[in-house]
Amino acid sequence: MNVTGMYGFQSSLVTALGWQRDQLNDLEQQLATGLKSQNFGGVGSGRSLALNFQTQLDQANGYQNSINLVSTRINLLNTSVQRVVDIGSQMQQTFNTQGYNLESTGLTDQQQSASNGLQEMLSIFASSAGGPYIFGGKSTNASPVADMDAIINGVGSQAGLKQVMSERLQADQGADGLGRLVVAPMAAPSTGGVSVGEDNATSPFGMKLAGITSALTGATVTQPTGSPKAETVDFSSGLPNAGDTVSFAFTMPDGTTNTIKLTAGTTNDATKGTFAVGADAATTASNLQSVLTGSITTVGQTDLTAASAVQAGADFFDTFQGQAPQRVVPDISSGTPSFATATSLTGGTSADTVMWYTGDQSNTVPRKDATAVIDSTLSVNYGVRANEPAFAYMVQQLAVATAFDASSGTATTKTAYTDLTNRIQVNLDSPPATKKVTTIQSDLASAYATATAAKTRHTTEISTYQTMVDGFEQADQTTVITQLANLQTQMQASYQASSILLKLSLAQYL
Repeated sequence: MNVTGMYGFQSSLVTALGWQRDQLNDLEQQLATGLKSQNFGGVGSGRSLALNFQTQLDQANGYQNSINLVSTRINLLNTSVQRVVDIGSQMQQTFNTQGYNLESTGLTDQQQSASNGLQEMLSIFASSAGGPYIFGGKSTNASPVADMDAIINGVGSQAGLKQVMSERLQADQGADGLGRLVVAPMAAPSTGGVSVGEDNATSPFGMKLAGITSALTGATVTQPTGSPKAETVDFSSGLPNAGDTVSFAFTMPDGTTNTIKLTAGTTNDATKGTFAVGADAATTASNLQSVLTGSITTVGQTDLTAASAVQAGADFFDTFQGQAPQRVVPDISSGTPSFATATSLTGGTSADTVMWYTGDQSNTVPRKDATAVIDSTLSVNYGVRANEPAFAYMVQQLAVATAFDASSGTATTKTAYTDLTNRIQVNLDSPPATKKVTTIQSDLASAYATATAAKTRHTTEISTYQTMVDGFEQADQTTVITQLANLQTQMQASYQASSILLKLSLAQYL
């Protein structure tokens, strides 16, 4: 061997040692991290499959994160909505028991319970989920409902429910308290009859004629007709017998019906519902007119008062998809504004009326206000608005019960209060199909079930993808340890050989 060859061999040996050192570092890193390589370049021929599975794994994990978030919010929504249902059930039971026990607050026991229930319900609608308000649809940055005192009593120039109820009652009762009805003698050629008519053909206020049911011997009855509508009872053809009856049915402002039944007799008594049969048609008609007028006045102070309150609540709270609360337009024909002779409604504005709901008012389906993507082609909708008809209907019942003035304690007030609580109880017990909170619960339950099913599916996918990725990326620890041991042995031998060679002098070599 020549000198050049010796030094060339030494150079090759040093190079080999460097390569072994690099390989040792790599094996030690595999042993420490459990990975074949710190990048996909070192995975080898399976790098494209590894990348593909890693992408699918990342997507599945992303969907799981979305599902976890939406499941938390749906759970919170469902818990909140269930509490609204429970409050409604409790209030329904409260108003199922009749009673009038006035507290020092000016509210009855039932009204105080309604007030408490309303306060809790509004608090639920003002709740948030880690920041976003969940009952405002797409509007999530602020509470979507006003506070209870503002809703009931108003704020400054903004009218609350009490004022809206007062204006509506004046419009429904009319100036004479007859519920916007005109009770008068029939015109000629009748020699003795009574006419009952509505005071305006287009007015939404007061009691509306729903027909007459007559069992009066000899009398001629005409059903409501004309514009405005009118109906008549005419005694010109004969007088009734004692015990004969006639019933006048009226549709109240809230859509309920009230029937006044009068019986022919010997005395006029509106409280007992009897009218005297006179010596002739004119006298008998006058008696019927007098008793009917008294009966209608009583209804105006009781059942009509309750019905007006309920309808005013509907006018105030029905604001879904941007509808304006309805206000009575005062009649100014006499120069002085009068609600008693009003004939129309108009939309309230934020300048003159408290807007009890200030969240999203889009003309869209509320559920679509909040959407979560939970798979490549699957999403769930779980948006909720506090002024959806089902919620607003419940709020309306409790708010009207709270705002109704039953503090005087008179017999008339107690009767009106009973008529109101009967309505509240029925409305809470049997809301219209389109106003059932259980429908909203069903929507949320469906969204939750869909998300849960997707989560189960993604859990399986993640396990599968992770196994595939691990197969490409993970290093076999037994193999690595074996290779590491062999390499260490080889390097030890190489270092010994290198040490011997590097100690050789040219004289020793020769």
